[in-house]
Amino acid sequence: DFYADVVFCAHLATEEYFWLAIASGGCVIIPLVIQFGALLIYQDQWVRDELIKEKVSGWLMIWSRRLWLFSFLSGSTYGAIELLNSNIFAMQFFSMGLTKKHLSQFNRSS
Repeated sequence: DFYADVVFCAHLATEEYFWLAIASGGCVIIPLVIQFGALLIYQDQWVRDELIKEKVSGWLMIWSRRLWLFSFLSGSTYGAIELLNSNIFAMQFFSMGLTKKHLSQFNRSS
């Protein structure tokens, strides 16, 4: 969906609808910036929380760049965090270590 929106904005920019392309681009970029801001805030909270501090800070030291890349490619930090806490295939990359409480708090921040 994110990439369809980006392609739509690019298509509008090539036509004579430049102002509409700017408005549409804002509707795509602004929510993404807000999501990344929320992710920054919550990462700081997670590494300070004694309950999950050790697991999450260790995970972030290894996988932080991939988390950001994955969030950008998927167009959603919330979906990326859910997937990276799914423990799918029992791989470390998908075992971030957040509790259900922390996931719920992060998802409600949208």
